[in-house]
Amino acid sequence: MASSNPYKDLVLLKEKIMPLMEEFKEKHKVSIIRRTSTNSKEVFVISKIGMEDGLFEIYHNNKGTTTLNPTGKNKSIGEMLASFLASHVAEEKGRINMTLVGYEYEHIQPIVELMLDKKTEDGKQVFQYKETKELHGTRFDICNLISKDTLQVTVYNSKKVLIKGLPLSCYQEFIFQFSILLDANGLAHVFSRTDENCTQVVEQKTVINNLEAKLEESYSKLPDILRNMLISSASLKTITFDLPDYSCFLYSELRALEGVLKHILGEFDEIDLDETKVGEHFDKIGPQKFTLSPKYSAIINDEDLIKALNAAYSFYNHQRHTLFHVDNVIVTTRVLMNFDQVLHLTDDVYNLIKSLYKAMP
Repeated sequence: MASSNPYKDLVLLKEKIMPLMEEFKEKHKVSIIRRTSTNSKEVFVISKIGMEDGLFEIYHNNKGTTTLNPTGKNKSIGEMLASFLASHVAEEKGRINMTLVGYEYEHIQPIVELMLDKKTEDGKQVFQYKETKELHGTRFDICNLISKDTLQVTVYNSKKVLIKGLPLSCYQEFIFQFSILLDANGLAHVFSRTDENCTQVVEQKTVINNLEAKLEESYSKLPDILRNMLISSASLKTITFDLPDYSCFLYSELRALEGVLKHILGEFDEIDLDETKVGEHFDKIGPQKFTLSPKYSAIINDEDLIKALNAAYSFYNHQRHTLFHVDNVIVTTRVLMNFDQVLHLTDDVYNLIKSLYKAMP
């Protein structure tokens, strides 16, 4: 396989593959038959009356990721299948690096132990783990014996838990067992969906701690209503959704950024926000670029704050206009196709808020 394969090392739950292939089969009226199968590789034949056969290879990699390789005489049908499968895993890209606060060894060890109860249909054990004592805590290295994905859970003596790995079967099972135990003991707030594999644990204290870490000193300077917008949105982002457009996940952040702009401009007595809208304080100087108008620059008279205001409003105006308005040609309307885009833009908002409050005299 060429190293340029765009379908290499996909973070895809193994149990999703066959149902998705069945969906593709029904949608495109094709036949998909497994030709060969080993623990590391499966080969399928894709056929249809009046069409040359295509071959489709699925590689199960050592770390639990999946590589798709369309091949054969009719490579285009395999490309369609690969693209279809990849489009359904976009929300699961990226490594988990999660910190929970307020949990000790006696909370986490039983959760890991419960994972050993999971068996295959023929009675084989699915998960195993190794427990290692460290200087400041205990590390659990969890492995799926079948798909080979892993998860590392470290419980520190400071009552912090660090969870690292890919969002595959070990992570899904750990979170599922975690949610059951914590829900039963009232130790956490659990947001869940009907699909067990989509269960996510959300402890508001953890969300707040993570938000404080990202916003630093700006967190305490936010008006309560804006802070609560960001807390609510950050909590919602911990739930896994499979959506065609993720724009809605950025609404609260852009609203909060607008609020911060108003909060800072409103600190100057000479600026009356009841008389002028936020956008009326800025002049457009280029595509997606605005600068504070001379009148208001003279009032603020602080180069760092003016620079921060310009950056924040330019970002806000562009994102708000392109994401929350529809183009005249409907099909060209901007959407956010995967969750990584949302997280990237969310971090941009956090950084802009930090810059604004840091520059505030």
